[in-house]
Amino acid sequence: MVKTPSQLWTIPPLENGDKLTRYEFERRYNATPNLKKAELTEGIVYIMPAVRFRSHGQPHGWILTWLSTYEAATSGVALGVELTVRLDLDNEPQPDAVLLIVPEAGGQTRLSEDDYYFFKRKNAASPHLSGNSSNNRYGK
Repeated sequence: MVKTPSQLWTIPPLENGDKLTRYEFERRYNATPNLKKAELTEGIVYIMPAVRFRSHGQPHGWILTWLSTYEAATSGVALGVELTVRLDLDNEPQPDAVLLIVPEAGGQTRLSEDDYYFFKRKNAASPHLSGNSSNNRYGK
């Protein structure tokens, strides 16, 4: 006989307007395979609608071309597209593009062990942002 998990053990779906912690947001996001884009802003979930060509897709392409050209010509920066950025415990946006100053060039972002960028403020302890501060890529 096959046992199914009880309702108490199933993960609720991620819904627009949910008020969640970053941990719970990530748990529900990861359990929703068909979800394309959602963000946590001030603890509130925002699920993004479908995007259109002229109003978003084409300008997005132009911006990526510009940022890619800048990245290729500028040392100490890194370009990321549609990645999740852990700002703090209540904010986890998924911007269309980010141009980061790498830590070796004085940037304040770090890459966590689980491959998320997070913002590390100067003179601020933030192990809760990276998952485990001793395991981030740059050892800081």
